[in-house]
Amino acid sequence: MDEKFDIVKRFVEDNPNVPVETVAKETDTSMKQINRWIREERLSFSPDSSYGIPCENCGRMIRTGRFCDECKTKLTNTLRSALDTPKSQDRQLWQQDDKNRMRYIK
Repeated sequence: MDEKFDIVKRFVEDNPNVPVETVAKETDTSMKQINRWIREERLSFSPDSSYGIPCENCGRMIRTGRFCDECKTKLTNTLRSALDTPKSQDRQLWQQDDKNRMRYIK
């Protein structure tokens, strides 16, 4: 499959404004495989290309990847806040739990 990818990548570099359908036809590669490489950010469309793929979150057309820049930022912020919140709650639980812990006598 890497050989096929190299062929497609070379073709796209040599023909930057060719429609994806033409790339698929000329390189004997399925549209599904080309779209997979685009989602994996191995291939991308040129800025002036009329073709794009939809963001998996909002549907906005993008050149490569799974999410548009705005959705990437929102997802990153959501994940960061989700990871930061439990830390303060955990500290409170540990402080409360400290009073009820079992004690060992040596």
